[in-house]
Amino acid sequence: PARPCAAAGAPARAAWDGATRARVRAAFLAVDTPAAAPSLARFEQRIDAYRADWATTATASCEATRAHAVQSEAVLDRRSACLDRRLGELRALLDVVSSELDPARIASAIDAAWALTPPASCDAAMALAPAAAPPADPEARARADALRADLDHAAALAATGRLPDALDRVRAVAPAADALGYAPLQAEVQLRLGTVQHKLGALADGEASLQLAIERASAARDPVIVADALSELVWVVGFRGARYAEGLAYSRAAVAATELASGDVARRARLAKHTAAVWFEQGEYDRARRLYEEAAAALEQAYGPDHPFQAVARSNIGNALLAQGKAAEAQPHLERALAIAEATLGPDHPEVADYLNNLGAALGDQGRATEGRVHYLRALATLERALGPDHLDVAYALFNLGVGHVNAEEYDQAAPYFERALAIREAALGPDHPHVAYPLTGIGHCRMAQGRIDEALAAFERALRIAEGAQADPTLIATARYDLAQALWQAGRDRDRAIELATLAHRTWKDEPRWQREAEDAAAWLAARRGR
Repeated sequence: PARPCAAAGAPARAAWDGATRARVRAAFLAVDTPAAAPSLARFEQRIDAYRADWATTATASCEATRAHAVQSEAVLDRRSACLDRRLGELRALLDVVSSELDPARIASAIDAAWALTPPASCDAAMALAPAAAPPADPEARARADALRADLDHAAALAATGRLPDALDRVRAVAPAADALGYAPLQAEVQLRLGTVQHKLGALADGEASLQLAIERASAARDPVIVADALSELVWVVGFRGARYAEGLAYSRAAVAATELASGDVARRARLAKHTAAVWFEQGEYDRARRLYEEAAAALEQAYGPDHPFQAVARSNIGNALLAQGKAAEAQPHLERALAIAEATLGPDHPEVADYLNNLGAALGDQGRATEGRVHYLRALATLERALGPDHLDVAYALFNLGVGHVNAEEYDQAAPYFERALAIREAALGPDHPHVAYPLTGIGHCRMAQGRIDEALAAFERALRIAEGAQADPTLIATARYDLAQALWQAGRDRDRAIELATLAHRTWKDEPRWQREAEDAAAWLAARRGR
């Protein structure tokens, strides 16, 4: 007998066919890096698995209606529309990846492949009441579908690190969506626009776009976009904007919206992660850790225990424990994060370096500096292989190595790492960027210990001048002031100014819960020196 659903998986096979695979292979192998071939193999493996998953899900949905009569035609139509959108996201990613790659984008392509929305998400979507009906006019419906494909392309550009191109693509869609007047599409445009804007650092623009997305999605009765926009606002306003109370208010609203949006576990995980970050920034590390654990459990349910998202979740738990001074408890979480990332992304993926750095910090905090340094050196080598010796991320790894040597009072070994980090940041960011101040302070500490007082004071003075001139994070300014204060006092130079600088630093830190240790240290330092 004929099998009514035999061709249900065909669209996925067509999306990832031999011609598309050949274009992707050519793009990967055209990049002059040893990571190209192994990264291609990982990308193909992940896309193969996604294609098979899509075909299985589509076939099961078809059979539930056509073979077993346990699902209505209306539900089949809704699931099919959802699966079509998932397939559109896959096509967009393959198109972007086959067009242009470089060493950094090779890594981003693997990330994006793992981040594709699982076909199983179309099961959760069935708990929703139907959103606004599609445009009745066939021509208008086709136009809406084409504009959504453009948005999928923009999302793929953003996922592979091409944020300016993604912004241009979304902006091009916006007037066409407004002319069409289809509210759910207009809401999605604003959601995508706000997400790209805040990732590019335009926080105010991103916040305004996300709020407009909520307004338009509410009018269209689309709880999914409402939930997603509220979750992004938790991150933009509460974490990146440091408006903690507002961010947590958005979080409370997002909890309710997420439940209306079928209670999708992946959405719950993202919201828990965003909310945890807000609590972390306020020094509420235990509360943050509990939310990170909620996120990890939800991500395991949505993606399985060995997905790269689980590596991020485990790393977040470990970092929250590190912030509480619980390095031994943090270590197994950080080791698990590293193992997942190496297995899924590959040992030369730049994200692996992040996990190596975190594990190095945990070992260092336990007094195991030599073991920690091994991980820092591996992180540096990984980044140099993946991104080249002058990439900004390499400067971060160099800085960590310098700090490790300073903590071990190995100043002669620390100084070259700080000097190289400084050179990379100056070349990439300019001489007055706030991030240049960090290696300068490291150099200052080394020069003080080496007895090169004038060089030390010059480094500290420049770090403070940069931090204050750039109106940097107040805590960076406070650190620069305190470093210079201690150096001036130790050198017997302008001790009145040293007291003034330390006092200003203390005032900044005492109102920041996560900087209480520094505030207490500054208070004790001042108490021991005032009046002397």
